[in-house]
Amino acid sequence: MSSGRYRVRVENQEIGPHSLDALRDMAATQAFTAKALVTEEGIAAWRQIQDDAALREYLFPGPTKFKFKAKAFETVNAANDEPLKVEHFLQGNLSRQVPHEPEIVIEDRRPNRRRRDFILTVLVTNGGLILLMAVLPRHTLVLVLGFMVMIPLNFAIYWVLYHVMDRY
Repeated sequence: MSSGRYRVRVENQEIGPHSLDALRDMAATQAFTAKALVTEEGIAAWRQIQDDAALREYLFPGPTKFKFKAKAFETVNAANDEPLKVEHFLQGNLSRQVPHEPEIVIEDRRPNRRRRDFILTVLVTNGGLILLMAVLPRHTLVLVLGFMVMIPLNFAIYWVLYHVMDRY
């Protein structure tokens, strides 16, 4: 294998002349295979790349083989006739475990005044409505409308104090 320039015949078409490095780049991109015909510039005889071992090895190198350094392994555990048991590992884990206890936070809780406030609000609201019904002319329509307002208002007060307000 000389360092001259080469021509390659791929699918009945000649390409080149190219240097060996250019042919190697083309072979890496699979522009041709080892069955392609090749000739040196100035020589009329064509031959397959796979027939020339040196040229084939240069253009189509085999897969890279990685070599690892040999490393001697040391045994960590001493040889022991006693079989390993799960309980042994669990005891070791328990001895290294840090006890975790949640921190107890004593809150300064306020007394729950929700019931007292509900009763007070209902009494004041209903008392105001009854006073308003007493001041207005005594008519059946005033009484019916007063009670129609009083019942949903009591439910609304209950809902707000016991279901809407999470921390009261």
